[in-house]
This record gives sequence, structure tokens and C-alpha cells, in this order.
Amino acid sequence: MLKCWPKKMEKHKTHAWLVNTGWTAGPYGTGHRMKLSHTRAIVNAIHDGSLAAAEYTKTSIFNFEIPTTCAGCPDEILNPRNTWKDPKEFDQSLENLGHLFKDNFKDYESR
Repeated sequence: MLKCWPKKMEKHKTHAWLVNTGWTAGPYGTGHRMKLSHTRAIVNAIHDGSLAAAEYTKTSIFNFEIPTTCAGCPDEILNPRNTWKDPKEFDQSLENLGHLFKDNFKDYESR
């Protein structure tokens, strides 16, 4: 299933968007929820095509592309690293999450 997904997306010229509607500015308990107005602005930019035309940067672990600007959102919230008080703590958290994903998917490598 997962192997055919990228092929189907390419064939049908579709895009997938991962929108953080949850936690930002630190780990659970120290950060806060994303503002609904920012989520709406991001979804609106997806619908009107402006987000697809934006400039992007990539994350170091998952290689996600992050827009550098989006109308209706402060630029600094688009990259979660920018919202943490200690960017090195974010980097460590991202690295740990990457290891968790890698370990989890070992169970599916032979499928």
C-alpha cells in the first residue's frame, strides 16, 4: 500500500499537506496549541494555491518541506524549531522522534 501511494500521487499530480494543528513552542506541557486562525490561514493558502508557490526550507530529519511564508501566519510559526525557546532542545526532540519512527518501521520492512 505505502509503495504505491507515491506512484498514484505522481500519476494524478496530487499533493499531500501535513498541517500542524496540534502542539507547538515546546514539548507537551510547556508549549501551546496552534491558533485556529493560523490553521485556517494555512488551509486557505493550500486551497488558493499560494502555499504551493511559496519558498520552502527542509527539516533535517524527515526532509519535510516547510514554507517560509504564508499570508495570515507569522513566519516564525511555520517552522516549529523557531517557536521553541531552546532550538537545540527541538533538534534533540526531532532526532528522538526520527529514531522512534525508524525503529517502528523495522517491523514493516519485509512486508
